[in-house]
Amino acid sequence: MRSNIAPHLLIATILATTSLADSTLSKTSTGDVVESISVWGAPIVASTGTNIASVKPTFGKITSKSGECVVGSPTEYISETYLDWVWEHRIGPNADTSDKANWNVMANKNFLMDKFVHNKGSINYCVRWDSSTTLSKNVASKFQGILERHYNKWNKWLEGYNCWPFTELKVNMVGWAAKDKSQFQWA
Repeated sequence: MRSNIAPHLLIATILATTSLADSTLSKTSTGDVVESISVWGAPIVASTGTNIASVKPTFGKITSKSGECVVGSPTEYISETYLDWVWEHRIGPNADTSDKANWNVMANKNFLMDKFVHNKGSINYCVRWDSSTTLSKNVASKFQGILERHYNKWNKWLEGYNCWPFTELKVNMVGWAAKDKSQFQWA
């Protein structure tokens, strides 16, 4: 039985989308056309009916009581049976972490969500400019905003779910690295 999967629900969904199975066409509540379902119960989307960045996050059927941390059962994209399988075999506390087992998500403590939790909702970023071109201060000044918007779009899907504690994520630009400092036009 699955419990307290909080931010790892998204990873479970990603891990569960590996193979094709039945070939059917159906529509989700957001207008996505599902071409088929993988053997893990995840949809293979033929076309999307929305701008995914504007879709309001859903936790499926909410099973928690009012006022408690949000806990839900999926109603789209993956079946509860397959989500439970991913929990038992990849994420949960009883998942096999030996070298002979398939990869265990929880054995890796270097996911971005781990960094955000450890740093109480923020992450320190050092940009490695791995290019032969120069970088202007004007372009470089946009990196922090782009990263914060990106991570906060992702965070909207976790807010409140299973007591995920952050409503806003912060990116701290702490450094810049390049092959040669002359690649930074402000250096």
